[in-house]
Amino acid sequence: MTPTALHRPHPSRRGTPRSGMVLVAAMICLLAATALCGNVVRSILLRHHDVVDAGVQLQAEWLCEAGLQRALAAARADPAYEGETWVVPKTSLPEANEATVVLTAIGGDSRRLTARVVYSVGGLQRVVVEQSVAVPTEEPITE
Repeated sequence: MTPTALHRPHPSRRGTPRSGMVLVAAMICLLAATALCGNVVRSILLRHHDVVDAGVQLQAEWLCEAGLQRALAAARADPAYEGETWVVPKTSLPEANEATVVLTAIGGDSRRLTARVVYSVGGLQRVVVEQSVAVPTEEPITE
């Protein structure tokens, strides 16, 4: 026998035991990378939803402030003002959302105006903001 014949692998042997371990290690690394990417995507989506929710909350607060200003101007122009309801059309708000602003005036010696905003996203009520303000009374000017 020649020395090269002694070092040849057996013809029926298809690989070494280490090649199977390398495949298992590669699959484990692939699984870990997939899990890591999934967590990153989930984190990005959660942050995106937080930003959208903050925007909706801010928009509802602005609508409430605008409603109070509108009610205050109407109450000053008409002492018998009792309130109104107006719907902000979907075309005026981002992402085809809709909002309803309800303005009410509570009479008595000290009149109060209340604005309540219900901001809906996709047909679901997402944000409700309510604010009140006292209507300043006109004091007579004394000299």
